[in-house]
Amino acid sequence: MADGRSPGADPHPAADPHPAAGRHPTRDPHAEDDRRSRPPHEVHAIGAPARRALTNAGLTTWDAVDAAPDADLLALHGFGPRALRILRTTRPG
Repeated sequence: MADGRSPGADPHPAADPHPAAGRHPTRDPHAEDDRRSRPPHEVHAIGAPARRALTNAGLTTWDAVDAAPDADLLALHGFGPRALRILRTTRPG
């Protein structure tokens, strides 16, 4: 072939099977085994809006979050059912 490829060569070579090789892997926030070792407003699995909602409401300790009724947490702007489920199922490490 005139373009330097052998006849029958795939015109669209396969993508690199290891595109992240040599780079830091993406951190999985759901893989945190020690969520209770950090304050609830720093648990990244719940998302930034929910973390800000906790901070703005003054709920920066696990005791405060544990004492807050579900309805009060869900009433916070930016805090939804997913964040509630994550925080309620997080157990002390």
